[in-house]
Amino acid sequence: MSRHDDDRTGWWTDLRLLLPAEGADQRPIGWRVRTEDGARPATGEVRVIAPPDAARVTVTVGGAPPATVALDASNAGTTQVPPDQAATFTAYGRDGKVLGTTPLPPVETDSSAGGLPGDSPATRVTP
Repeated sequence: MSRHDDDRTGWWTDLRLLLPAEGADQRPIGWRVRTEDGARPATGEVRVIAPPDAARVTVTVGGAPPATVALDASNAGTTQVPPDQAATFTAYGRDGKVLGTTPLPPVETDSSAGGLPGDSPATRVTP
């Protein structure tokens, strides 16, 4: 879980996603960037961290073709995903084989839903 703090509005969750431990070091992780003005809206900006052995990462939004996420020296990057859309991040090794994938759910609009990560399909990788 990724949490964010603002003195005026308190804590809120930026990412709630239950990942199986097996293969965690081979999956890219993406989370939505929130504004710092206290209004808590999600922007279209998404930060991505690639696994150490990844040569590249793509993001697939809806039915669009995969787009490459530019990674910096720390194997992290930024891309855009509309708040109301789900996406999938895929990491590829130097040989072009898929290392792992991770979903990015749309922004939760019901902040009262709560619950634990994994309670709903939007917060887990496995069915």
